[in-house]
Amino acid sequence: MKMDSSAFQDTTVEWPQSAIKPVPASRVTRTLYCLALLGFAQGAFGQDAPWISLATRTGLGAGLGTWVLFLICGAMAFRVYMVVSYPAALDARPPRLSGWLLRWLGWIVMLAGAVGLAAMLLVKPLTPLLFKSAGANGADVLAVGLWVTVLASAGWVGCLLFEMSRWVGHPVTPPGDAMSRR
Repeated sequence: MKMDSSAFQDTTVEWPQSAIKPVPASRVTRTLYCLALLGFAQGAFGQDAPWISLATRTGLGAGLGTWVLFLICGAMAFRVYMVVSYPAALDARPPRLSGWLLRWLGWIVMLAGAVGLAAMLLVKPLTPLLFKSAGANGADVLAVGLWVTVLASAGWVGCLLFEMSRWVGHPVTPPGDAMSRR
């Protein structure tokens, strides 16, 4: 007696498997991601401004040395290149609740870093808006510049949170023929 697959039709079950595709990042998110990474590089390369050197030359920054900041900036520049060149570089798994929370928190911190980067260009016009005068010896400009630099340097933390949100989620189905075995 010869048996074929038709003899077991009532025992085979095929599960309908819908493809889970990655969530693409928008152009706004990719731009914000790159600007947030640029805020860290601005603090590392712009050592000539007194508020930047005050923010980066003290504490941990002085112990690490400038060359470590350049290496980190090089890695960030490579990541910016990847995000700009390849639109799928920031694609993410479809997130769960924790993924959405990390994604929005990262997006808000990246936005704060980008705002800090834009405010670094406007330190002197921004100071009279916050204080009545620039102070007797310009200390208010220095204080505003210091806080703006710290805000701009926080953008990479938002990028890190966003990267963590990319991996928290449902696994993505491999594209096309990768599901079939030969």
